[in-house]
Amino acid sequence: MQQYAGFAIVAGSLVSSDPAISSVIVFNAQGEELFRAGDQVVSVLAEDGKVAGGGADYEVRQSAEVLQVILPLRNRFTQIGGLAV
Repeated sequence: MQQYAGFAIVAGSLVSSDPAISSVIVFNAQGEELFRAGDQVVSVLAEDGKVAGGGADYEVRQSAEVLQVILPLRNRFTQIGGLAV
């Protein structure tokens, strides 16, 4: 996941269209941030903040200030990262 053409345009319009969404973050399998749109202060929450999960489909993580939905990004073989909204 070295690049994603058009990420800034697509994610930026999502962030600007809904005031409840402060950022969209793409991260790799090691949890390192690759791309971001929106608030620079918010980062991907640690797994100990997990409050719900749909198995391999999604996770919901929460802190005192932020609620995040984590969607897995996969190739044909394995999970290669995630998308945090």
